[in-house]
Amino acid sequence: MGESETLTPVVEPANASVEDLDWESDDSSIATVDSTGKVTAIAEGDTVIRVATQYGLKAECDVYVATVSVRDVTLDKTSLTLKESHMYTLVATVLPSNATNKNVTWSTSNASVVKLVKNDAGKEDGTIFANAEGTAVITVTTVDGNKTATCTVTVIKEQ
Repeated sequence: MGESETLTPVVEPANASVEDLDWESDDSSIATVDSTGKVTAIAEGDTVIRVATQYGLKAECDVYVATVSVRDVTLDKTSLTLKESHMYTLVATVLPSNATNKNVTWSTSNASVVKLVKNDAGKEDGTIFANAEGTAVITVTTVDGNKTATCTVTVIKEQ
């Protein structure tokens, strides 16, 4: 899903001139095709892409769109020391890079020590705030596959 590939019709004889090609997808909710033959995978399922020449010659290609499952998630830090009242944004990397659902959730083991900060859209994005001296574990969890990664955050007093 989300990937594209361009189909190239082969016309014989090789020196034949084909000017106008008409492309169509049997189910554009699964895969779309543009006027150049570029097929874009939209959702899991099967469809047929068809092409026709101005002379009535036709060809088709069966297309199967599959989801790519999450295999792992990592964080840019596995441990971190912050001074009180400081912030840091942890960066989660969902693998493989072409996974269909890269959504993640965030949690903290002790919000009185380290709290998760919501972004302008009202979602947690890995930004943390050091509330008070102590230790907390921040966990990122993938929505697809329930894969996790953690970062132990130690908060020290501001000097």
